Amino acid sequence: MKTDNELIEEFLANGGEVERLETIEPEYKSVIGSTVKKVPELMTLKEGELMFGEKQKRRKKKKKELDFSKIDLDLIPEHLHDIVGKPREEKDN
Repeated sequence: MKTDNELIEEFLANGGEVERLETIEPEYKSVIGSTVKKVPELMTLKEGELMFGEKQKRRKKKKKELDFSKIDLDLIPEHLHDIVGKPREEKDN
């Protein structure tokens, strides 16, 4: 296995050229927020239960009955009756 110096000498012997580039300063600097941890807020058991306790279950609202009396269901296409919620009533001819 060749050392780094041997590889460099071989590269230069084969006609390779080494070019030195200028260092460039980064255009932006990242700002890091404070690494100091906040002091924990002490609270009583009741305050903790109030803030972090389980939420009470809410009652479900009753569904409102829809009033179809002012709607002419004959004008609604057949495939949309299921979406509307009330099936077409059969007419006697």
